[in-house]
Amino acid sequence: MSVGLPDEGKEDRLMKPDSSSAIPLEMEQARQELEAWRSTHRPRCHIPDSLWKRAAELASQHGLYLTSRTLRVDYMRLKKLVQPTSPERKSTALPRFIELMAPTVAGIAECVVELEGAGRRMRIQMKGMGVAELVGLSRMVWSDKS
Repeated sequence: MSVGLPDEGKEDRLMKPDSSSAIPLEMEQARQELEAWRSTHRPRCHIPDSLWKRAAELASQHGLYLTSRTLRVDYMRLKKLVQPTSPERKSTALPRFIELMAPTVAGIAECVVELEGAGRRMRIQMKGMGVAELVGLSRMVWSDKS
């Protein structure tokens, strides 16, 4: 015959936390508000933004899993509300002045141009000249005013 000790089972109660004590008070209040809202609305109705905002605040303090499980809300939507989309943008200010640099005109590495017309012929061999400079040079040399 076994004799039961008066404190038998006390150790088990100490090791397993009571489910009501594991939930923070403000989360329990939010859960009750959400349940009250759910009782007055049809299932699958969109939860108001104010309740989502409160859930996000609680999740940032107490964790996503505990909050989504306690409040019975979508974990992934709650995660999106808690995590900012781009933390770098919020921490750095946008510049007030932006300098735009005009692209440099690429020069032609090496070029041979042959012009022919009106009984005249001209051959120009160049290195490192831009296209605009080539056009100006050919007009100057080829013009009838020379």
